[in-house]
Amino acid sequence: MSDIIKIARQAPKVVEGLLADMFAANAEDNRIALGGVYSGQQYIQLQLVATSNPADLLDDDGDEDDEEAAPLPAHNQLTTHWLAARAEFIAAGGEARGNRDIPRELLALGAVRSVYWLALGQGATTLAKEIGEWWQECAPLHGQGEVIK
Repeated sequence: MSDIIKIARQAPKVVEGLLADMFAANAEDNRIALGGVYSGQQYIQLQLVATSNPADLLDDDGDEDDEEAAPLPAHNQLTTHWLAARAEFIAAGGEARGNRDIPRELLALGAVRSVYWLALGQGATTLAKEIGEWWQECAPLHGQGEVIK
Protein backbone atom coordinates (compact mmCIF):
# COMPACT_ATOMS: atom_id res chain seq x y z
CA MET A 1 0.00 0.00 0.00
CA SER A 2 1.42 3.39 -0.92
CA ASP A 3 2.30 6.01 1.67
CA ILE A 4 -0.32 8.34 0.22
CA ILE A 5 -3.11 5.82 0.79
CA LYS A 6 -1.90 5.15 4.35
CA ILE A 7 -1.85 8.89 5.08
CA ALA A 8 -5.32 9.34 3.55
CA ARG A 9 -6.67 6.61 5.84
CA GLN A 10 -5.08 8.15 8.96
CA ALA A 11 -5.98 11.78 8.26
CA PRO A 12 -9.69 11.70 9.27
CA LYS A 13 -8.80 10.29 12.70
CA VAL A 14 -6.14 12.96 13.19
CA VAL A 15 -8.51 15.76 12.15
CA GLU A 16 -11.22 14.41 14.47
CA GLY A 17 -8.76 14.33 17.36
CA LEU A 18 -7.49 17.84 16.59
CA LEU A 19 -11.03 19.20 16.52
CA ALA A 20 -11.84 17.50 19.83
CA ASP A 21 -8.69 18.93 21.44
CA MET A 22 -9.29 22.35 19.95
CA PHE A 23 -12.82 22.75 21.23
CA ALA A 24 -12.06 21.20 24.61
CA ALA A 25 -9.48 23.95 25.23
CA ASN A 26 -10.51 26.96 27.26
CA ALA A 27 -9.34 29.54 24.74
CA GLU A 28 -11.17 32.74 23.94
CA ASP A 29 -10.39 33.01 20.24
CA ASN A 30 -7.94 31.98 17.53
CA ARG A 31 -7.52 28.43 18.77
CA ILE A 32 -4.88 26.50 16.86
CA ALA A 33 -4.37 22.76 16.76
CA LEU A 34 -1.45 21.06 15.05
CA GLY A 35 -1.02 17.42 14.22
CA GLY A 36 0.74 15.19 11.79
CA VAL A 37 0.44 11.96 9.90
CA TYR A 38 3.48 9.78 9.16
CA SER A 39 3.88 6.99 6.65
CA GLY A 40 7.37 5.88 5.70
CA GLN A 41 9.30 8.96 4.58
CA GLN A 42 6.12 10.99 4.06
CA TYR A 43 4.92 13.42 6.73
CA ILE A 44 1.87 15.65 6.48
CA GLN A 45 1.36 18.40 9.06
CA LEU A 46 -2.20 19.55 9.69
CA GLN A 47 -3.07 22.91 11.19
CA LEU A 48 -6.62 23.81 12.21
CA VAL A 49 -7.58 27.32 13.29
CA ALA A 50 -10.86 28.36 14.91
CA THR A 51 -11.66 32.05 15.07
CA SER A 52 -14.70 34.27 15.36
CA ASN A 53 -13.20 36.73 12.86
CA PRO A 54 -11.68 35.07 9.76
CA ALA A 55 -10.40 38.45 8.56
CA ASP A 56 -7.85 38.33 11.40
CA LEU A 57 -6.19 35.38 9.68
CA LEU A 58 -5.67 37.21 6.39
CA ASP A 59 -2.47 39.13 5.75
CA ASP A 60 -3.89 41.85 3.55
CA ASP A 61 -1.58 44.72 4.50
CA GLY A 62 0.65 44.00 1.50
CA ASP A 63 3.84 44.44 3.52
CA GLU A 64 5.99 41.65 2.16
CA ASP A 65 9.10 43.06 3.86
CA ASP A 66 7.84 42.10 7.31
CA GLU A 67 10.72 40.11 8.80
CA GLU A 68 8.63 38.52 11.55
CA ALA A 69 6.28 36.92 9.04
CA ALA A 70 9.10 35.47 6.96
CA PRO A 71 8.77 31.69 6.78
CA LEU A 72 11.61 29.56 8.00
CA PRO A 73 13.59 27.91 5.21
CA ALA A 74 12.19 24.50 4.34
CA HIS A 75 15.65 22.98 3.83
CA ASN A 76 16.77 23.72 7.39
CA GLN A 77 17.13 20.39 9.26
CA LEU A 78 16.51 22.04 12.62
CA THR A 79 13.22 23.44 11.36
CA THR A 80 12.19 20.01 10.15
CA HIS A 81 13.05 18.47 13.53
CA TRP A 82 11.23 21.29 15.35
CA LEU A 83 8.05 20.72 13.34
CA ALA A 84 8.21 16.97 13.87
CA ALA A 85 8.80 17.30 17.64
CA ARG A 86 5.97 19.81 18.00
CA ALA A 87 3.60 17.57 16.06
CA GLU A 88 4.65 14.58 18.18
CA PHE A 89 3.91 16.52 21.39
CA ILE A 90 0.50 17.53 20.10
CA ALA A 91 -0.31 14.01 18.90
CA ALA A 92 0.60 12.60 22.33
CA GLY A 93 -1.69 14.99 24.20
CA GLY A 94 -5.11 13.58 23.41
CA GLU A 95 -6.61 14.73 26.70
CA ALA A 96 -9.99 15.46 25.13
CA ARG A 97 -10.06 11.96 23.63
CA GLY A 98 -9.10 10.42 26.98
CA ASN A 99 -5.86 8.88 25.75
CA ARG A 100 -3.12 11.27 26.84
CA ASP A 101 0.31 9.61 26.61
CA ILE A 102 2.52 11.36 29.21
CA PRO A 103 5.78 9.46 28.45
CA ARG A 104 5.36 10.23 24.75
CA GLU A 105 4.70 13.92 25.58
CA LEU A 106 7.86 14.08 27.70
CA LEU A 107 9.94 12.48 24.94
CA ALA A 108 8.59 15.03 22.46
CA LEU A 109 9.35 17.88 24.89
CA GLY A 110 12.90 16.56 25.21
CA ALA A 111 13.22 16.71 21.44
CA VAL A 112 11.86 20.28 21.41
CA ARG A 113 14.33 21.25 24.13
CA SER A 114 17.22 19.70 22.17
CA VAL A 115 16.27 21.50 18.96
CA TYR A 116 16.01 24.77 20.90
CA TRP A 117 19.53 24.49 22.28
CA LEU A 118 20.91 23.33 18.92
CA ALA A 119 19.27 26.32 17.23
CA LEU A 120 20.85 28.70 19.73
CA GLY A 121 24.23 27.02 19.31
CA GLN A 122 24.05 27.30 15.53
CA GLY A 123 22.92 30.92 15.57
CA ALA A 124 19.38 30.18 14.35
CA THR A 125 17.89 32.73 16.72
CA THR A 126 14.64 33.13 14.77
CA LEU A 127 13.92 29.43 15.17
CA ALA A 128 15.01 29.45 18.82
CA LYS A 129 12.72 32.41 19.51
CA GLU A 130 9.78 30.64 17.84
CA ILE A 131 10.42 27.49 19.90
CA GLY A 132 10.74 29.53 23.11
CA GLU A 133 7.47 31.34 22.45
CA TRP A 134 5.70 28.04 21.72
CA TRP A 135 7.12 26.55 24.94
CA GLN A 136 5.84 29.51 26.95
CA GLU A 137 2.38 29.34 25.34
CA CYS A 138 2.14 25.60 26.03
CA ALA A 139 3.44 25.80 29.61
CA PRO A 140 -0.03 25.16 31.09
CA LEU A 141 -0.27 21.97 29.00
CA HIS A 142 3.14 20.45 29.66
CA GLY A 143 3.79 21.77 33.18
CA GLN A 144 7.55 22.14 32.61
CA GLY A 145 7.65 25.90 33.24
CA GLU A 146 7.54 28.85 30.87
CA VAL A 147 11.29 28.90 30.13
CA ILE A 148 13.28 26.13 28.46
CA LYS A 149 16.02 24.97 30.82
